[in-house]
Amino acid sequence: MVYSIVRQSQWAIAVFCTLLAVGCSDNRAAQCNRLTEVTNKTVGEVQTIVSAGNQPNAEALERVAGSFDRGRQEMAAISLSDEELESFQQRFVDLYGDVSTSARTLAEALNAQDFTAAQKARSEFQSATEREAPLVQDVNAYCGETATP
Repeated sequence: MVYSIVRQSQWAIAVFCTLLAVGCSDNRAAQCNRLTEVTNKTVGEVQTIVSAGNQPNAEALERVAGSFDRGRQEMAAISLSDEELESFQQRFVDLYGDVSTSARTLAEALNAQDFTAAQKARSEFQSATEREAPLVQDVNAYCGETATP
């Protein structure tokens, strides 16, 4: 009888722990959603800034840099357990940092009316932003897979 009660208690504890682990685990879809939420928020902020003006100017570039700085901080703060998503996360953090830096450098060059420096900064800005589309495609391909780890 005592053996039966102990066995039932062990079984109940095992079932509870399993349900707790499954119910609280962070699956790939949830982690993908957190990653894309930050990305979409950052891109939305930048699109709002860009669409508000006809010509890129130093003030707009500073605001763009600020949006990417916030996006970088939010992206870095996401807790992920999936190694592939952590890799994507780091790529976004690096990308957002590079875009922010190059936008600020371009804004400074425009303010100083240093057109040689502005041209170089614009090229760096363009190079940084061109890395975004392939990264988004990689994330979409990975997050769109039906299998979960």
